[in-house]
Amino acid sequence: MKKEFLQELGIDKDVIDKILEENSKDVEKYKSQAENSKNDNTALQNQIKDMEQKLTELQKSTGNAEELKKQLETVQQDYEKEKQAFQKQIAERDYSDAMKNAIEKCGIKFTSEMAKKTYLKELQEANLTIKEGNLEGFESFHKKQLEADPNAFVADKPQVQKPYFMPAMGKNSGNTPPSMGMSYAKKFSEAITQRSENK
Repeated sequence: MKKEFLQELGIDKDVIDKILEENSKDVEKYKSQAENSKNDNTALQNQIKDMEQKLTELQKSTGNAEELKKQLETVQQDYEKEKQAFQKQIAERDYSDAMKNAIEKCGIKFTSEMAKKTYLKELQEANLTIKEGNLEGFESFHKKQLEADPNAFVADKPQVQKPYFMPAMGKNSGNTPPSMGMSYAKKFSEAITQRSENK
Protein backbone atom coordinates (compact mmCIF):
# COMPACT_ATOMS: atom_id res chain seq x y z
CA MET A 1 0.00 0.00 0.00
CA LYS A 2 1.52 3.30 -1.16
CA LYS A 3 1.33 6.63 0.63
CA GLU A 4 0.61 8.47 -2.64
CA PHE A 5 -2.47 6.32 -3.26
CA LEU A 6 -3.89 7.18 0.17
CA GLN A 7 -3.12 10.87 -0.35
CA GLU A 8 -5.05 10.85 -3.63
CA LEU A 9 -8.07 9.57 -1.68
CA GLY A 10 -7.99 12.76 0.40
CA ILE A 11 -7.10 11.01 3.68
CA ASP A 12 -5.40 13.13 6.37
CA LYS A 13 -1.63 12.73 6.81
CA ASP A 14 -1.94 11.51 10.44
CA VAL A 15 -4.48 8.86 9.42
CA ILE A 16 -2.24 7.79 6.50
CA ASP A 17 0.74 7.38 8.85
CA LYS A 18 -1.33 5.21 11.21
CA ILE A 19 -2.62 3.07 8.33
CA LEU A 20 0.90 2.54 6.97
CA GLU A 21 2.21 1.74 10.45
CA GLU A 22 -0.44 -0.96 11.02
CA ASN A 23 0.08 -2.30 7.51
CA SER A 24 3.83 -2.56 8.17
CA LYS A 25 3.19 -4.53 11.38
CA ASP A 26 0.93 -7.00 9.52
CA VAL A 27 3.52 -7.43 6.74
CA GLU A 28 6.30 -8.16 9.25
CA LYS A 29 4.07 -10.62 11.14
CA TYR A 30 3.18 -12.60 8.02
CA LYS A 31 6.81 -12.50 6.80
CA SER A 32 7.88 -14.01 10.13
CA GLN A 33 5.24 -16.75 9.86
CA ALA A 34 6.29 -17.50 6.29
CA GLU A 35 9.94 -17.70 7.35
CA ASN A 36 9.07 -20.11 10.18
CA SER A 37 7.13 -22.35 7.78
CA LYS A 38 10.03 -22.27 5.33
CA ASN A 39 12.51 -23.30 8.05
CA ASP A 40 10.19 -26.10 9.23
CA ASN A 41 9.82 -27.45 5.70
CA THR A 42 13.60 -27.35 5.19
CA ALA A 43 14.19 -29.25 8.44
CA LEU A 44 11.57 -31.84 7.48
CA GLN A 45 13.11 -32.33 4.04
CA ASN A 46 16.54 -32.81 5.61
CA GLN A 47 15.15 -35.46 7.96
CA ILE A 48 13.47 -37.25 5.09
CA LYS A 49 16.72 -37.26 3.07
CA ASP A 50 18.64 -38.59 6.07
CA MET A 51 16.17 -41.46 6.56
CA GLU A 52 16.17 -42.28 2.86
CA GLN A 53 19.97 -42.41 2.88
CA LYS A 54 19.95 -44.84 5.80
CA LEU A 55 17.42 -47.03 4.00
CA THR A 56 19.55 -47.04 0.84
CA GLU A 57 22.72 -47.95 2.78
CA LEU A 58 20.99 -50.81 4.55
CA GLN A 59 19.56 -52.14 1.32
CA LYS A 60 23.06 -52.19 -0.23
CA SER A 61 24.75 -53.80 2.76
CA THR A 62 25.45 -57.52 2.84
CA GLY A 63 24.88 -59.99 5.66
CA ASN A 64 22.17 -61.97 7.25
CA ALA A 65 18.91 -61.39 5.37
CA GLU A 66 16.75 -61.72 8.46
CA GLU A 67 18.85 -59.24 10.44
CA LEU A 68 18.82 -56.80 7.54
CA LYS A 69 15.05 -57.05 7.35
CA LYS A 70 14.72 -56.23 11.06
CA GLN A 71 17.00 -53.22 10.70
CA LEU A 72 15.00 -51.96 7.74
CA GLU A 73 11.73 -52.29 9.64
CA THR A 74 13.18 -50.44 12.65
CA VAL A 75 14.47 -47.57 10.53
CA GLN A 76 11.16 -47.32 8.66
CA GLN A 77 9.20 -47.23 11.93
CA ASP A 78 11.47 -44.54 13.38
CA TYR A 79 11.14 -42.55 10.18
CA GLU A 80 7.33 -42.66 10.27
CA LYS A 81 7.23 -41.68 13.96
CA GLU A 82 9.54 -38.71 13.47
CA LYS A 83 7.67 -37.61 10.36
CA GLN A 84 4.27 -37.75 12.08
CA ALA A 85 5.58 -35.96 15.19
CA PHE A 86 7.09 -33.19 13.10
CA GLN A 87 3.95 -32.75 11.00
CA LYS A 88 1.88 -32.59 14.20
CA GLN A 89 4.21 -29.92 15.59
CA ILE A 90 3.85 -27.81 12.43
CA ALA A 91 0.04 -28.22 12.44
CA GLU A 92 -0.18 -27.16 16.10
CA ARG A 93 1.96 -24.09 15.48
CA ASP A 94 -0.10 -23.10 12.42
CA TYR A 95 -3.33 -23.48 14.41
CA SER A 96 -1.91 -21.39 17.25
CA ASP A 97 -0.95 -18.63 14.78
CA ALA A 98 -4.43 -18.75 13.21
CA MET A 99 -6.02 -18.44 16.68
CA LYS A 100 -3.97 -15.34 17.52
CA ASN A 101 -4.71 -13.76 14.14
CA ALA A 102 -8.48 -14.36 14.51
CA ILE A 103 -8.57 -12.82 18.00
CA GLU A 104 -6.49 -9.79 16.94
CA LYS A 105 -8.53 -9.30 13.77
CA CYS A 106 -11.82 -9.22 15.71
CA GLY A 107 -10.34 -6.99 18.44
CA ILE A 108 -11.37 -9.39 21.20
CA LYS A 109 -10.26 -8.39 24.71
CA PHE A 110 -10.67 -10.41 27.88
CA THR A 111 -11.55 -9.24 31.39
CA SER A 112 -8.98 -11.58 32.98
CA GLU A 113 -6.14 -13.96 32.18
CA MET A 114 -8.27 -16.88 33.41
CA ALA A 115 -11.03 -15.96 30.94
CA LYS A 116 -8.47 -15.78 28.15
CA LYS A 117 -6.93 -19.17 29.02
CA THR A 118 -10.38 -20.83 29.12
CA TYR A 119 -11.32 -19.26 25.78
CA LEU A 120 -8.07 -20.38 24.10
CA LYS A 121 -8.41 -23.89 25.51
CA GLU A 122 -11.94 -24.30 24.13
CA LEU A 123 -10.88 -22.79 20.80
CA GLN A 124 -8.01 -25.31 20.66
CA GLU A 125 -10.38 -28.19 21.42
CA ALA A 126 -12.84 -26.96 18.76
CA ASN A 127 -10.17 -27.86 16.17
CA LEU A 128 -11.56 -25.55 13.49
CA THR A 129 -10.41 -25.91 9.89
CA ILE A 130 -7.63 -23.57 8.72
CA LYS A 131 -8.15 -22.05 5.28
CA GLU A 132 -5.64 -19.52 3.92
CA GLY A 133 -4.47 -18.76 7.45
CA ASN A 134 -8.02 -18.14 8.77
CA LEU A 135 -10.15 -20.29 11.07
CA GLU A 136 -13.41 -21.32 9.40
CA GLY A 137 -16.38 -21.02 11.75
CA PHE A 138 -14.56 -18.71 14.19
CA GLU A 139 -17.36 -16.11 14.17
CA SER A 140 -19.91 -18.76 15.16
CA PHE A 141 -17.60 -20.09 17.89
CA HIS A 142 -17.03 -16.61 19.32
CA LYS A 143 -20.76 -15.81 19.27
CA LYS A 144 -21.49 -18.91 21.37
CA GLN A 145 -18.73 -17.99 23.84
CA LEU A 146 -20.06 -14.45 24.10
CA GLU A 147 -23.58 -15.69 24.80
CA ALA A 148 -22.38 -18.27 27.32
CA ASP A 149 -20.18 -15.89 29.34
CA PRO A 150 -20.46 -12.20 28.34
CA ASN A 151 -18.56 -11.14 31.48
CA ALA A 152 -15.40 -12.76 30.12
CA PHE A 153 -15.04 -10.06 27.47
CA VAL A 154 -14.35 -6.34 27.62
CA ALA A 155 -17.37 -4.56 26.16
CA ASP A 156 -16.75 -1.77 23.67
CA LYS A 157 -17.78 1.59 25.09
CA PRO A 158 -20.27 3.30 22.76
CA GLN A 159 -19.21 6.74 21.61
CA VAL A 160 -21.47 9.44 23.09
CA GLN A 161 -22.30 12.12 20.59
CA LYS A 162 -22.64 15.61 21.97
CA PRO A 163 -25.94 17.30 21.06
CA TYR A 164 -25.67 20.08 18.54
CA PHE A 165 -27.65 23.24 19.20
CA MET A 166 -28.23 25.65 16.35
CA PRO A 167 -28.38 29.28 17.52
CA ALA A 168 -31.64 31.10 16.91
CA MET A 169 -31.88 33.14 13.74
CA GLY A 170 -30.91 36.79 14.17
CA LYS A 171 -29.25 36.25 17.56
CA ASN A 172 -25.57 36.35 18.33
CA SER A 173 -24.20 34.65 21.41
CA GLY A 174 -21.28 37.06 21.56
CA ASN A 175 -18.71 34.33 21.08
CA THR A 176 -19.05 34.12 17.30
CA PRO A 177 -18.84 36.98 14.77
CA PRO A 178 -22.19 38.07 13.27
CA SER A 179 -23.11 36.76 9.87
CA MET A 180 -23.07 38.96 6.78
CA GLY A 181 -26.89 39.06 6.74
CA MET A 182 -26.99 40.22 10.36
CA SER A 183 -24.43 42.95 9.61
CA TYR A 184 -26.48 44.27 6.67
CA ALA A 185 -29.67 44.19 8.75
CA LYS A 186 -27.98 46.17 11.52
CA LYS A 187 -26.64 48.82 9.09
CA PHE A 188 -30.05 49.09 7.41
CA SER A 189 -31.74 49.60 10.79
CA GLU A 190 -29.19 52.24 11.81
CA ALA A 191 -29.66 54.11 8.49
CA ILE A 192 -33.46 54.26 8.92
CA THR A 193 -33.10 55.43 12.52
CA GLN A 194 -30.67 58.18 11.46
CA ARG A 195 -33.03 59.42 8.71
CA SER A 196 -35.88 59.60 11.19
CA GLU A 197 -33.78 61.65 13.56
CA ASN A 198 -32.68 64.08 10.78
CA LYS A 199 -36.29 64.90 9.79
